[in-house]
Amino acid sequence: MKPSLHPPNQNQDHSRNPLSISLRAWPPSDPSKDSLQYLIARITDQKGSFRDVTEEALEEDIRKGSTATAAAAADEKEEGEGGEPHDEAAEDEEDVSSEAGSVNASLSSSREEVYKARNEILGLVTQAHLQTAQALDFISLLLTSAPYTSKPAEASISPYIKTHLPLGTISSEILSQPPLPADEAKRADDDQVAMGWKMQALDGAADSLLGAAGRLGREVKRESKFWEQVGEVKRRGWTVCRVPGEKGTLGVRYGFPEAAPEYRDRGLAALRRTADGSVHLDLGLRAPLPQALRVRILEGGEVTARSSIDRSAAEASMEPLTRSILRARDAIFEEELCDELYREARSLANRGVRCTGDTIVIPLAGNREICLNLDSTEDNDDHKPEGEDSMGRESRSESIFAELLATVLRILLTQAHQANLKRRSARPPPITERKPPRQTFPMLRPVLNHLEHHDACLAMEKFIADTLSILEQAQVTATRERSSAIPVLAKRLEGLLKAKEKSVDSLVQIFCEPPYQAFKLILPSGSKHMTIQIRTHIHGPEFKISLESSSSTNKDEEKAEGEDQKPPSQTTGEQHSLNANETHEHIRHLLMLDIVEMLGENEESGWDVSLLHAGQLSINLAANVKAQMLLVAFDDIGLSLRWDGNANKEHPEGWHTWRAGTSLNDQSSRLGLVKLAQSVAKGFAGRSA
Repeated sequence: MKPSLHPPNQNQDHSRNPLSISLRAWPPSDPSKDSLQYLIARITDQKGSFRDVTEEALEEDIRKGSTATAAAAADEKEEGEGGEPHDEAAEDEEDVSSEAGSVNASLSSSREEVYKARNEILGLVTQAHLQTAQALDFISLLLTSAPYTSKPAEASISPYIKTHLPLGTISSEILSQPPLPADEAKRADDDQVAMGWKMQALDGAADSLLGAAGRLGREVKRESKFWEQVGEVKRRGWTVCRVPGEKGTLGVRYGFPEAAPEYRDRGLAALRRTADGSVHLDLGLRAPLPQALRVRILEGGEVTARSSIDRSAAEASMEPLTRSILRARDAIFEEELCDELYREARSLANRGVRCTGDTIVIPLAGNREICLNLDSTEDNDDHKPEGEDSMGRESRSESIFAELLATVLRILLTQAHQANLKRRSARPPPITERKPPRQTFPMLRPVLNHLEHHDACLAMEKFIADTLSILEQAQVTATRERSSAIPVLAKRLEGLLKAKEKSVDSLVQIFCEPPYQAFKLILPSGSKHMTIQIRTHIHGPEFKISLESSSSTNKDEEKAEGEDQKPPSQTTGEQHSLNANETHEHIRHLLMLDIVEMLGENEESGWDVSLLHAGQLSINLAANVKAQMLLVAFDDIGLSLRWDGNANKEHPEGWHTWRAGTSLNDQSSRLGLVKLAQSVAKGFAGRSA
């Protein structure tokens, strides 16, 4: 209810005509009515399609609207001038009711139109869907009659048609052929053209088939050749397997499963087929040229002997693939061998071994050296002389020694692989946080032991020969047994070869043991003999000397005859652990003691032993005469006698010295040590008389 716009009458009763005030809030504006979509829909509802909306029509509507507004204003003015009172509130109510009625009528009419249009559209859509489904069923049922389209067509047939009509019910055929050309010549020409195209197509197909047959035949030959060579590799004992990471590729495992990890993983090469069908060994990024261990012996900086690495004679009768596999296996074996030798050589600097670049140098006695390095087999100089001076001095024995040393090192690496296999097959140790260190194979140590032992034995033989030569000059009999150098290692190896069960492990075990050698020397007295034992350990040669009586030695030799010769751990008699110089001095001292005892026991000489270890003998001539002395000495210069040249004088004239091989006069040079001692004793006796 809206309030009245006229002021109330003063005479009216206020209780009858109260003031009416509307308490409703002004309705908020709808934001959706300001949107472009709403405006477009409103314009379309009022004016129809946008095609009918033109500028002229809009201007005409504006003019009509302004004219109607002016007419309505004029009518209101005329009514006001007539003086008839009217109620404005009633007029407002009438306007509102008329507007509401018109709006409701328009809404109901538009809703009916929308429903009617919707029903029409749905009817048309349903009709179109039915017609499309019928057409699809018809075409699908028609396609089921053809064998090459029946399967796809079954998927598009409706279930109703499938249940009421069998598949392939509808078929089609051509009722009328296309009209043929009237001209017979043109038709014959077309037939010849068609025949030519057919013949050309058949010739092309025949050529394609013949080409494919030829390619297939050549492929079969290549495949047969490839698999024949792969089968030959398998028959020779090589392991053929798949290459990891390459699907459909075969490989051959030529490495050693017990080698170091970096060499074990590299022992696999792919077998690839070449253009002619042969097998190519793909080694990847490995060294293209095979290498092998070279042993050279140098004397004074010049090469006097070398080991051979030329295997062309042994590989001449092999097939190319087998030769390639063997070369790859030998190359990785030799590379691992040199690597292990380098690792071991770094810990042998205290024994004189040094590494110069990629060469290992082992010093020997007499300004000689052994050089070990990895050399290429392709650049082989086994038959190329380096010069007349160097190769002219090369001896056969040293060449055999170089070959033997190279073979021994290879056998030791193979034995190290066997040791790895045994260690891996045994029960594993307890798991610890610390990773076990990589074990170093002992290969240079046994070789060094034998080389140093050989040099020590040669030096001892030379010393014994020089000592016996000095004693021979002094006419003192001291002999060395013909078999004084006991070949312990040779006898043990001979016994191993005669045994029924021959094992490389036993051979290597004997070789890795400390070498032992013994020399027997019969002293000048003949009642005793001296045994010199040489045993070479990791720290170098160790010498022991034992002094025994000849009777006990003969019994021991008879007891040990026919038995396996082993290095004795302990012998009878006194033993001393000495070095080379101390051994030489001790041998000379024992010889001096034996000579002194021999002179003292000789009744004809007349000498008595006064101080044994000092080599002093004395002779008592009379009670009032001073005792005369004779000194026996055996040093690095030689064997010597010294005696006092004074007989009765208070001051001696001096000491006379005699050495073996040299004398004071020609007459004494023909005398030996024993006769000279007797002569000196007689001279002292003559002077005292």
